[in-house]
Amino acid sequence: MRGQDLNLRPSGYEPDELPDCSTPRQYAKIIKITKSSQVNLQKIIFSFSLFFLIETGSAKPINYKNPPSKVKLVSPYQTLSKQKKKIPIGLWITLDKGWHSYWQYPGESGKALKAKWTLPKGSTVSDFKWPIPERLNVGSFTSFVYKNQFLLISELSLPEKKSDSSPINITAQVEWFICEEVCIPLTEEVNLKLDVRKTEKITPYWKDIFDKWSTQIPKTINKKIKLQAKETSRQISVSTEKKLQLLDVFPLSKQGFSPKKPTILSTNSYQHSFIINSTEEKPPQNKKQKNTYKKNVQALLVFKDKKDKLGFIYTFTHQKDSIFWFLLFAFLGGLILNFMPCVLPIVFLKFSNTLDLSKQKKSKVILSNLFYSGGVIFSFMLLAFLIVLLKKGGDSIGWGFQMQSPYFLLSIIVLFFLISLNFMGWFSLTIPSAPFFHRGTTLLKHFLTGILSTTAASPCTVPFMGAAMGYAFSGSPYQIAIIFLFLGLGLSFPYLLLSVFPNWIQYAPTPGNWSHKLKYFMAFPMLATSIWLIHLFNEQEPDSLLFLLFSLLLLALGFWFLNNIKTNSYLKWLFRIIIVLSLTYPFLHLYQGKTVPSLSIQWEPFSIEKMENIRSEEQPLFINFTAEWCLTCKFNEQITFKNKKVIQFFKDKNIRSLKGDWTHKNPEISAILKDYRRSGIPFYLYFPPKSPAILLPELLTPNTLLETLNKE
Repeated sequence: MRGQDLNLRPSGYEPDELPDCSTPRQYAKIIKITKSSQVNLQKIIFSFSLFFLIETGSAKPINYKNPPSKVKLVSPYQTLSKQKKKIPIGLWITLDKGWHSYWQYPGESGKALKAKWTLPKGSTVSDFKWPIPERLNVGSFTSFVYKNQFLLISELSLPEKKSDSSPINITAQVEWFICEEVCIPLTEEVNLKLDVRKTEKITPYWKDIFDKWSTQIPKTINKKIKLQAKETSRQISVSTEKKLQLLDVFPLSKQGFSPKKPTILSTNSYQHSFIINSTEEKPPQNKKQKNTYKKNVQALLVFKDKKDKLGFIYTFTHQKDSIFWFLLFAFLGGLILNFMPCVLPIVFLKFSNTLDLSKQKKSKVILSNLFYSGGVIFSFMLLAFLIVLLKKGGDSIGWGFQMQSPYFLLSIIVLFFLISLNFMGWFSLTIPSAPFFHRGTTLLKHFLTGILSTTAASPCTVPFMGAAMGYAFSGSPYQIAIIFLFLGLGLSFPYLLLSVFPNWIQYAPTPGNWSHKLKYFMAFPMLATSIWLIHLFNEQEPDSLLFLLFSLLLLALGFWFLNNIKTNSYLKWLFRIIIVLSLTYPFLHLYQGKTVPSLSIQWEPFSIEKMENIRSEEQPLFINFTAEWCLTCKFNEQITFKNKKVIQFFKDKNIRSLKGDWTHKNPEISAILKDYRRSGIPFYLYFPPKSPAILLPELLTPNTLLETLNKE
């Protein structure tokens, strides 16, 4: 098994509970255990290999003349001043290709590096700061390792008073393990001498290395986070100050949970949740196991932002809370949702409707609020039912899972945009009703408003919700249902109160000019939410963004025309058709994009040298001069160059394709444009074999392109 000789263990021992095999008598006990367990000959051979390895490691590590790994004691300081009290020092370890060494907690195999220091009198050195490792899986074993090279940084504290300017000598006896096809324990003594001068001097090379590896050192979060435990699995929810993607979770010791990769429930967000398995194969039974089970657990969480990996060390505490607290958190979270920018306008709309009913019978106020609350609770219970079905199907999901669907994002973008137009007074949506069913239609309107409030709340996560959602998603269908029920009760609570105490509506301000102006203002939070959702949509489907924005523009134009222009019915019907097309086309385009095969034109970067080389080979050549800021270029790329017939034609005719990107200044592209008397882009050139260049029009359709190329 490659790189994991240290994985070989006798049956019945935990990874970090190996017996001391330093004597033949103790080793004989291992053989006796393995025989009583009826292990096969291969395991016995593995045990002998393990014994040999540990014997060599415990007696005296091997010291090669040219080992596959080397260590060096370094510092960014070349000389020190007398006033310097603390300086960084580090062990710089390099490894040959294919070899690896181990993190501070090596996992199920391996051994962490250790150093024994010899320091000047009065000096101390801190513990190592370990950079983020990587996960290594070999068979069923998991280790946390470094490859190629890594730096372990410590801080050297110097004596308060230096009596003279004599050099500072530091020595470290280093022992570390490396593995490839075999595992080798290594030892080496390294030294560092620092001269003391009037002024300090820094070596730029080592300063850059220290700066680089300092960014890889995890930050410690001084916050204990409660851990939801269920049987042998645990669900944890944490939050970050900025939007990050959770990549992995590493334990810092064998106590607490398995080193196997966790199930990550969250996506790129501020709230993160994951499920880990404990080291126990079954729930704790006796008092000793329960005490171990309740110990605090430290873990390294590895995140990724747009550029780099980030690490944070959290402390988790095993504390099983009563469901009462999670119900309270769910209720408070639902209540706070009323004040979120995406929900507040809908709540205001409902409140305005309630104010309009204030002068009518109390029964109407009560029924309207009950039906609104019913719509909210119905929506949350429907969402809980859907989540239970998905979990039964084996999906690992968390709150906001629907935001991973571009179709859902597209739906609520259009919905929120329409709501903002409604608040601006550009159109109003009415539910047709028969005279004898007018009351039922009014109540249905309030019920649908409740559903709308839940839909608007679905992208949001507020305080208290994280813990409640973590409890729900790690629990049974009953727990999911009751948590979502209390979320709905929290969101609808103000109106449930008005149903119980309808007289309270008398203390609300009378509707008037202020309420109309506030209604217009509420369009802007909805537009702001739409912009945020468009940003999320662009991250998932950048190719569909232009069509979405253009459709929203036509949608606004259509409603503005119908609301402001008095004209004949035929023109109004034309704009009604435009509105319908604007509502449906983004979904059709997204669906077509999902069904288009992965086949595409293989664009190569443009250069004059490459163009001349292809022409000298007498191959057909097509050149596309484009830029990110060119709207017509983007239109042609979507309509023409992603057309299946065009892609297949380029493939059948073996046409070489170059793309000249003029987003930034490019003298070669400018020269080509000047040669062909063009001042801008898009610009398309086609070179048939042994023929002069053909210039194509700026606005390029698939038919125009294919007809032009087919002539040659």
